[in-house]
Amino acid sequence: MTTLHVFAKDNVMKKIFLLFLMLFAFYYDALAQYGRIYVNVPCNDNYFQVHYYNSISNSWAEQSIPADKNRSITTTGSLSYTRVMNIFGRTGGPGIVIPYTNMLSYNEEFDTITYRQHGFGDPSLTFDCNIFGAPSLRKNQYDEHIPTNYMSAHYVMSFPFGNYNVGKTTNIGANRYTYKFVLNYAITTMKGKNWIDMYASVKLSSKNTDYLGQYTLSQKPIYGFEFHYSQDVLGKLLGPHFWFDLGFIYSGGGRVIVGDNTGHDQNSLKACGSLSFPTWKHGSIIIGYNGTVWCTEGASKTYQLVIQINCPFIVKSEM
Repeated sequence: MTTLHVFAKDNVMKKIFLLFLMLFAFYYDALAQYGRIYVNVPCNDNYFQVHYYNSISNSWAEQSIPADKNRSITTTGSLSYTRVMNIFGRTGGPGIVIPYTNMLSYNEEFDTITYRQHGFGDPSLTFDCNIFGAPSLRKNQYDEHIPTNYMSAHYVMSFPFGNYNVGKTTNIGANRYTYKFVLNYAITTMKGKNWIDMYASVKLSSKNTDYLGQYTLSQKPIYGFEFHYSQDVLGKLLGPHFWFDLGFIYSGGGRVIVGDNTGHDQNSLKACGSLSFPTWKHGSIIIGYNGTVWCTEGASKTYQLVIQINCPFIVKSEM
């Protein structure tokens, strides 16, 4: 097979893949919460992330499932691992996310505790792949690379293995499969010192056939849009890659159906902001906050603190 044929085949595959993702570009479930979450990293990285979430919401631990008249205080720690690979000359790779959650729910009308539990949440498998703008680079090449605009695609599938109590109106596990398709586009005008990030996705869910022991809970697709602006600051004082981020998260759809009862579409808007602190080489700590500023009846209201620790480990023999 000639180089020309390989190049043509590669272009066809990318166009098919891009077309598939564009079908979902108008749907989104709030996922990223801050900018630069999909920036390029060196090939052959073993990329670990530790997340801490502290949330107050009228929902399950999975915030897309509202719980009327209930208020939940949820603390979640999660560990994620991604193996960064060369995929047709672009950056990408598979990963896994394992969460552990402590959750307390109480009925606001009667001021009584309705749920108190801790345990593992629903684990997820992930797959990420750059479409353009983020070539697969070894560490020595990455250090000299000047970032450019890029687009990438991401897939997350969660499994119903988390802690689930069939008799409760709120839960840590969702007792259903979920599927997220994410498309992001990032623009930089200062060689990686500032970014405009835009995320779009769709979240699809299977049915929970054991809700309160006798009902089936289903949910329509969740869609939306997320926009972030981030800027490097105080470079001379704190070193490179110290940045702040401001943005908003819009989500809609997600109507919940329980038996013959149909809920409302969940339209909401969140404001968000974050700070990123460089630590060890290519590592960082990100502290962010997001909160609901507007929503329609039936949508979950969420206020959340997020702390993320990024820890890359590179295979020395492949540097």
